[in-house]
Amino acid sequence: MILDCESLDSALGSLAWSYEATSNEVVAFLKNVDPETVPLPELVRSEFGNQKRMWESVYWFHLTRVPPGTDFDEGILPLHLALSKIWDAIIGAVRTPKAKRNLKRLREEGVPNRLYKMKVVDPLHAGPYAMLVREAAFHAAEMGNHDYLEVPEIIEDICDGYEKRFGHSILSEVTAALQACIVKFEAVDQGGPDLALIVFNYCWCMIHDVELSIYSNTCYDARDTIIPRLAIREVKFL
Repeated sequence: MILDCESLDSALGSLAWSYEATSNEVVAFLKNVDPETVPLPELVRSEFGNQKRMWESVYWFHLTRVPPGTDFDEGILPLHLALSKIWDAIIGAVRTPKAKRNLKRLREEGVPNRLYKMKVVDPLHAGPYAMLVREAAFHAAEMGNHDYLEVPEIIEDICDGYEKRFGHSILSEVTAALQACIVKFEAVDQGGPDLALIVFNYCWCMIHDVELSIYSNTCYDARDTIIPRLAIREVKFL
């Protein structure tokens, strides 16, 4: 069984399978508890006990913005392998020859942005990254996340460096030429029992129609390795 938080229904089904319950029983439980009164882990243990079955793997959702038609035939690449493609995409996105020339200079001479300089030399920031809960992609502000569908961080860093160097912004032009995309892929479970509590929290928020919180999602870090093409289950352009 694969943990799948693409939707509320799939998340409920994943919890029901793991706790040997029905989706209706999970919904009934969540409708009648208040995690602000009693901690959610305690409530879950009281109602369902410990997990009866563990997921074999997990679906994750990589959020990005790429040139239309990108097929991820090489998989999802860590930063050091993706960087040249990112530069090509940005240069291809701007319209004027002058902006293209300026970007090529910036690429060769260095980007005056602290975060860019840090990320390109430190494998700790190489990713690729993904989210457990697909819905979290659309609630960046309320959850305190960066909005990766609006603009990936490294693209924002390059555009910021361009503005500092050349005095005008190309960010809106670049983002308009790229398309928001969610890549669903499968990976071995990294989170253990804590994943279940995150999924319970996500489902509780959705059922009660309240804002998702930082406790309603978690992230995947491939730690400077490629997410292979064979692991990708769907590429969805928005």
